[in-house]
Amino acid sequence: MEPNQQFIQNLIRSRKAKGLSQKNLADALGCALSFIQRIERGKTVPDMEVIFAIAKALDVMSYELFQEIRELRSVRFRSYKKINPALRETILAHAAVDLDSFLFLEDLLEDKIQFRLANIIKRGHFQSPAEAARQCRKELGLNLTEPIYDICGLMEKSGVKVIPLSIPSDDFFALSIGPTDGGPAVVLNVWEKITLERQIFSLAHELGHLVLHPDDYVQGLPEGTKDDKKQEKEANSFAGHFLMPNDGFFQEWKKYHGMSFVNNVLKVKCVFHVSYQTVLYRLYENSKFKNFSAFRVRFMTDFETIYGYKLGHKDDPPCHSPEYCNVQTPEPFESPRINFFDGRFKLLLRKALSQGKISISRAAEILRFSMEKMRDLVFSWRY
Repeated sequence: MEPNQQFIQNLIRSRKAKGLSQKNLADALGCALSFIQRIERGKTVPDMEVIFAIAKALDVMSYELFQEIRELRSVRFRSYKKINPALRETILAHAAVDLDSFLFLEDLLEDKIQFRLANIIKRGHFQSPAEAARQCRKELGLNLTEPIYDICGLMEKSGVKVIPLSIPSDDFFALSIGPTDGGPAVVLNVWEKITLERQIFSLAHELGHLVLHPDDYVQGLPEGTKDDKKQEKEANSFAGHFLMPNDGFFQEWKKYHGMSFVNNVLKVKCVFHVSYQTVLYRLYENSKFKNFSAFRVRFMTDFETIYGYKLGHKDDPPCHSPEYCNVQTPEPFESPRINFFDGRFKLLLRKALSQGKISISRAAEILRFSMEKMRDLVFSWRY
């Protein structure tokens, strides 16, 4: 693609992703609407001063407007509803660039990790998503009761590339990328308004798709044609059992059986770093209740009685409330023990930089950092 055509494509995509009209962008630049229209039609080629101004208005680095971005085909989205096409295109563009940078660093350093679950996937024919989750835990060296304290690190060690992106949307949670596009990889939305439990579950959910539905990634069908309800339920079930295996769940549930129903749910939630709804669903699966919604309403009513406020649809009580966390136990539940850091990616980049295989400006470009921010990061590595 010609450089100016690539610039125009990236400009339009970035503008729409920011929710700006051509008039909005013109106003931000203090220029005529017709000037922006001519640029986007390729009738006018802007000089560098205008390009810098456009990049600032769109909150992107100027070089990003000229990046050639490959199309990702073998992807699956985790979201509440169909994503705005412009936002979807932006997410895929960021995912493609970051994944290519990851692959570039692995090739440069000859440091690749094979996907440890590949043999399980080849065997296939799982009796249930729960059985698939059990086999994956066994393959990754986890026993049948222990919580997963660092799912990001666990997935990276298993050969899944984890790419965090902060997308200001509480409808998009994650997407997974198949091997045909350079995966397996999971792009996770780490926007601050998405709960930690939701992020953890989204990672496990996408791993479920990679394990249970590998053929979808090979086919490379357009997103939206394959995310049927049955497969989504299977991925949800996989995630629940991967994060909270039955043996561990019942062990913890019985351990604090003297607590109120609500506080016992919240305590188990904090042990396994899952949402309270995940705990409720496991109880529902093993109970005589025929309607999960009614079961959830019962919990929410009791919760409001105890704590004096209603839980919203996307809310999750934090794991540091003294009412249900300060129980005499060796586990320090008061402090969450999991965060999402792209540890392997940053480690590869640091190695490449320290070995002189990339320049500091190239490192800044890969991280989308300014040179000042990049120098601050390098300076922090002295410790």
